[in-house]
Amino acid sequence: VHDMTAGPLAQSGFDGAYALDVIEHIPAEKEDAFVGNSKSSLTQHGVLLLGCPSLASQAHASKPSREGHVNCKDGEAM
Repeated sequence: VHDMTAGPLAQSGFDGAYALDVIEHIPAEKEDAFVGNSKSSLTQHGVLLLGCPSLASQAHASKPSREGHVNCKDGEAM
């Protein structure tokens, strides 16, 4: 278990990483730290894949789902 908003992984040099349905739970003010620390855990040519529910989907989501999804994106924001 590691908090990627707090710092990169102690063991770095990964060729790839993915975080599906994670970034929408990261407050916007911690997003740069999350992405930067994830990137710092990769090799120079490593690949980071991020996926999240679209901002438009939130109109159809339940109230508890909307409360937990604090940082959904649209195509332009990604």
